[in-house]
Amino acid sequence: MSTSELCKPRGGGAGPFRFLLVGLVLLTGCQSMARPQWVDPTPLSRQQARAQQFDPFPENEPGPAIVGGRPREFDRAVPEPLRARLIPWWATRR
Repeated sequence: MSTSELCKPRGGGAGPFRFLLVGLVLLTGCQSMARPQWVDPTPLSRQQARAQQFDPFPENEPGPAIVGGRPREFDRAVPEPLRARLIPWWATRR
């Protein structure tokens, strides 16, 4: 065997492995991404509870009250001790 034959790249080794790796990554998905439920949406009470957990409206505790900054249904913000319990345990680790 000559040295030129030893230095030739072999074909077919990395291509299928890369294809398999990309396929596995795409199949695993993301845990935090929720798929939409078109056929059977969640009840209204559960949707409101989720909206209260991820409250996007401004709080009155850090500064002056923001009058009219929150919709009628969310006129009272979640108290700070309850907000602290809603944070997942893994988000507070250091």
